[in-house]
Amino acid sequence: MIFERTQTAFFLLISLMASAQVKPKNNIDLIKTPLAIYKQAKVYEDGTTAISALQEIIALEGRNSTYKDTLALYFYKMNKPLSCHLIAKELLEKKPTDLVLLELNALSLQQLNVTKEAITAFEKLFTLSKNKYHGYQLATLQFSIKRLSEGLSTITQTQTCKDLKDFELQFNLDKNQTQRVPLNAAIFNMKGLIAYELNDKESAKVAFDEALKISPDFELAKQNFNAIKVELEKSESK
Repeated sequence: MIFERTQTAFFLLISLMASAQVKPKNNIDLIKTPLAIYKQAKVYEDGTTAISALQEIIALEGRNSTYKDTLALYFYKMNKPLSCHLIAKELLEKKPTDLVLLELNALSLQQLNVTKEAITAFEKLFTLSKNKYHGYQLATLQFSIKRLSEGLSTITQTQTCKDLKDFELQFNLDKNQTQRVPLNAAIFNMKGLIAYELNDKESAKVAFDEALKISPDFELAKQNFNAIKVELEKSESK
């Protein structure tokens, strides 16, 4: 049996949060208190209070508040994908090519398990970013609903993108264990999974082997390589 497990990773979102600037534009006196609360919550990593303070600031500033981007980031950090999606979608109407907002929207839709919508979002994001992580996520989503030809095309294109130095994904091995794996190894593992489903077992074996060359301890790639090796040996012995 060929295995896949859920993986998680962060790209630029959380680091961007640390550099978010606060620039009140109006209602300065009214904003002073929630702004001070937000700054304090930020220092103490209190996301719940930060969200509450940001909501108050936005209510005072109005629809065009400059704090909505920051609120979207906090929604993502605090695992509120629906709220993150809704505000990112609103902001994308005015900034349709903003990579951070596109990523927030795509990742939120992925967390909400609305796969087709997430694929559409990642397609737009990957077209603009040419980022390996985005391409991997898109291929994974396409694979999950058996859009295999699209997935193979995406993962092949992903391999030509610029490497992300020291970028790793976290895979869930079981309920209690996880493993961090280099992105390039995960990409080869996904390529192997797609090839296997397309009944190209030789290519699948090669891909799993390449994953193990990058990360010899990659448990899922090991399992996949051993499984495909047994299948091929049985076919040859007939």
